[in-house]
Amino acid sequence: MTTPNEGGYDPNIRSQIKFNVEIPGNSFYCPTMTCTVMDKLYFEGMKQPVLGTFAIDLGDILDATRNKDKRIIEELGKMNEKLKGVIRKKEESMRGDAQNG
Repeated sequence: MTTPNEGGYDPNIRSQIKFNVEIPGNSFYCPTMTCTVMDKLYFEGMKQPVLGTFAIDLGDILDATRNKDKRIIEELGKMNEKLKGVIRKKEESMRGDAQNG
């Protein structure tokens, strides 16, 4: 729950919530986080109208993040192999120059 007087970064968003949650490593067991946004009225006794509800599938986010990390690791591995090849060629070239010089 937030306090309606809290200032957000956007004038249309008066409050924001940040929290850390430990989620399972297996995306199959990750929960779906459901959020309900309510309008805070300043008159006591009046009902708070629901502005909207949304869900965030943490398992999908976890899978997408892991897949992106795997692609980055593969790309870095390829770049590393290319750099090793360039270094090997440079070392061979330097040895050849030393033997001929």
